Amino acid sequence: MVEYALGLSFFLYLIMGVVDFGRAFYAYNIVSNVAREGARYATISSHTSAQIVTYAAGRAGIGGVTVTVVSRGTGGNPDSPATVQASATFTPITPLISNVCCSGGPLTLLSRSTMYVEF
Repeated sequence: MVEYALGLSFFLYLIMGVVDFGRAFYAYNIVSNVAREGARYATISSHTSAQIVTYAAGRAGIGGVTVTVVSRGTGGNPDSPATVQASATFTPITPLISNVCCSGGPLTLLSRSTMYVEF
């Protein structure tokens, strides 16, 4: 009975760790795609920074994603690309994993995408 209790608790923490890792990976993919969509939108026409942020944030599908236009870019200039950064916070649900990887607080997921304005 004692061995079962110890083994079950270890197994449950392992399963919850896999679930937390999957949630974090999913959230990072969303943040990465939002940054990529924002950079692509910035390259196709002369949109303002506010329009780029609104468009990219609307593509997230989840709340809590912050979008920032780092550089707007100028057409035909390879030294001036359009760069968009997206970030979100992730909090693991497993207490042990939260204390080990995040010091008990949320983890910041950050992605930056750069594309060149071709026109």
